Amino acid sequence: MNPLQKIQFWYLWIFKPHFLAGERAEKHFEQLSRSRGYILEKITQDRKSYEELENLGVKRGDYLVRNLRNLEIEVKCFTKLKYSATECYAIAYSHIKRHEEMVKLTGEPVVFAIFERNGRDVVENSLRMIPLRELTGQRTNGIFYDSRIKCVCIPLTLMYQDFNYFEQYKLEINRKNSFGYSQYKKPYKN
Repeated sequence: MNPLQKIQFWYLWIFKPHFLAGERAEKHFEQLSRSRGYILEKITQDRKSYEELENLGVKRGDYLVRNLRNLEIEVKCFTKLKYSATECYAIAYSHIKRHEEMVKLTGEPVVFAIFERNGRDVVENSLRMIPLRELTGQRTNGIFYDSRIKCVCIPLTLMYQDFNYFEQYKLEINRKNSFGYSQYKKPYKN
């Protein structure tokens, strides 16, 4: 680590533990994915390309899963919220809308991969996933908007545990291929 990287690390360690947890979640997601045979490509997050996309009102994910037809993954690390007896993760509505705009641009589906945060760390075995289309289309019972924090709240019980969504998505791809669908997918629709 060069001196500037050390300063940045300590700044995040002290003042922004959620950013540090997010970086750790991304690394953990990479390790877990690769150990299961998924081919990930990190999406560039440099300032120049980010600003270009920001002007378009879109947000891109963190990874493409090449052997799942370029499924785009947004990795998050959140503290669980509790509403009555329901544990939820809350995703900023503005992030969801900007990802939705990116889907319209690229046709690539987006999936949120969310880990539980404990301070600066990722909780082991806490990975849950939910596709963007389940948040934006016809809303699943139980998913709700909290106007106080401007977030869409997703009960953990409605999310896919671990890599179950990837397995289901792979089956869907294989099913479509076996019925003679083209290898090239049609634009994504919500």
